[in-house]
Amino acid sequence: MNTNNLKRRTSSKRSYLFKSKATKSKRRQFWEAIVMLIIGCNLVGFLNTLPRTFITSRLSKETLLQLSSSFINIVNSIATIGSALVVIILLIVSLILIIGALYRILILIKRNRSS
Repeated sequence: MNTNNLKRRTSSKRSYLFKSKATKSKRRQFWEAIVMLIIGCNLVGFLNTLPRTFITSRLSKETLLQLSSSFINIVNSIATIGSALVVIILLIVSLILIIGALYRILILIKRNRSS
C-alpha cells in the first residue's frame, strides 16, 4: 500500500527548481522592462558624450598595460606562494621522518636492553 501512495504522489507532482517562486504580474514585468530601457538609453547617451580620444587612447593603451602588469604580478605572487608552500611541506615531512626515525631507534634500544 505504501508503494502505491508513493507512485501516485510522485506522478501527480511536478518538480520545479524554485517551488516558492511566484510568477510576476504583467504590470510588474512591464515596469521592469521600462526601467531597464531607461537605464540602457542613459548609459548609451553617457558613453556618447565621452570624447573619442579618451576612449581610444586611454582605454586601449593604459588599460592593456595595466592589465598585463597586474597579470604578471598575480603570476609572480602565485609562484612565490607555491614555493613557500613547497618549502613548508618539505619541512613538515622532514620533521615527521626525523621523529619517526628517533622513535624507531628508541624502540630498538629498549628491545635490546630488555633481552
